[in-house]
Amino acid sequence: MFKEYIEKLKNIAGEERTNTILTKGLFGVVASSNDIANLYFDTHIRQLQYDIFTYTDLLVGSASTFLQSKTKGTLCETMQSPSFNNFWFFVCVLVLFHSTEAAIKLADNNNTFPAVIVFGDSIVDTGNNNYVLTLAKCNFPPYGRDFTGGVATGRFSNGKVPSDFLVEELGIKELLPPYLDPNLRPEDLLTGVSFASGASGYDPLTSAILSALSLENQLKMFKEYIEKLKKIAGEETTNTILTKGLFGVVSGSNDIANLYYDFHIRELQYNISTYTDLLVGSASTFLQELYRLGARKIAVFSAPPLGCLPSTKTLAGGDIFSRKECVKICNQGTQLFNKKLSAEADRLDSKLLHAKMVYIDIYSPMLDLMQNHNKYGFEIVDKGCCGTGIIEKPKSHLPYNAFWYCPKTSNTMINAATIHGKNLSDKQQLRCRQQNPPQHDIDKHFVPETSCEDNHLISITRATEVTKSDKGEFGFMVNS
Repeated sequence: MFKEYIEKLKNIAGEERTNTILTKGLFGVVASSNDIANLYFDTHIRQLQYDIFTYTDLLVGSASTFLQSKTKGTLCETMQSPSFNNFWFFVCVLVLFHSTEAAIKLADNNNTFPAVIVFGDSIVDTGNNNYVLTLAKCNFPPYGRDFTGGVATGRFSNGKVPSDFLVEELGIKELLPPYLDPNLRPEDLLTGVSFASGASGYDPLTSAILSALSLENQLKMFKEYIEKLKKIAGEETTNTILTKGLFGVVSGSNDIANLYYDFHIRELQYNISTYTDLLVGSASTFLQELYRLGARKIAVFSAPPLGCLPSTKTLAGGDIFSRKECVKICNQGTQLFNKKLSAEADRLDSKLLHAKMVYIDIYSPMLDLMQNHNKYGFEIVDKGCCGTGIIEKPKSHLPYNAFWYCPKTSNTMINAATIHGKNLSDKQQLRCRQQNPPQHDIDKHFVPETSCEDNHLISITRATEVTKSDKGEFGFMVNS
């Protein structure tokens, strides 16, 4: 664009005036903050490849290349005076020493990852549940409304999911495909896939409830994947992909939010301390099995602030339409889990030979984003792009009972965290005691108020309302 700018200047003011502007004007270059803060220290992505010294060498080398461009009329021709040389030297010094004394757990001088391979839940599931007999589905609108073509691909999002952004950021490919996609090509396997399954968790019971792919099943698929790689590319290339590739594990949210705090199933057996011990023990077993199968660079992601999920806030009780604060006890449980998970990742990093394992904290930045959303440019942080901020589950062919809302136009929103597939079974619905519905005008209809009792799930205590209008559709079922 700068080269185009120069040509426009020549057309407007002529060659001589353009040269004066270029040689006498002040040029500013402001970069590297995102590199160091985001890619290195916050998300730790570059820590899997570099220590801080080699990474800052890379940044300064890139800055130097940019500043020394040999193209006529570009920046190098404006850097001849001592004042400019001192200025740019100062910028490079800032880049070089803009670091902290944080312990660097992962150091590698390799420049690229040959592949990205992820395991876990809906946060990184790019469509595996499309091919699984499970209630945790999202292959229907409004999912995918902002994806290319507005297609619901099986991603639990209005568009891409974090695993897609990761491979795109690393320059590997635009999207990370699901392993179960029957249309996968050999080159897709060579650069990585997602084995994740929405509604899964470290706790095997979490996956079993909605028939999601457990981490054990995901490992079985990973073993199949390794054999396929060997047939496609040979033993040596397969070993390179495994030892140099980036592995991501994202799990635990469904265990803590759904099984423990929302529906209290695991509270019948554990207190939060012993339950988080169970989860971290399961995580440790999984990570060590990944290592045994050849993985060496493993990123273990924390759980987000689960007490701020719309579903958790709703099921905690109170006035659901005015509740703004997060559920403190749930966030405390999440922090306890994260602390134990971080310690275990550090222990395995020290124990496993040649392992490069790093814990990635997503709890803190997400909580800061929700608490200080204005500084990030967001206005609404307590509901998703197609949601009420209560309990979200869009309409589908399945008999879901949940909150859903999809306006024909929506404001800019974040935090599309939802509850997936939490509903009473047909048998439980038949046990409900129907009462006379209230009367309303306009185009509305009500499902009668019900009272359902179940020892293991929840009770429905208020009416279900569905409203249709030219602005969209809205429905809710109040749970307590």
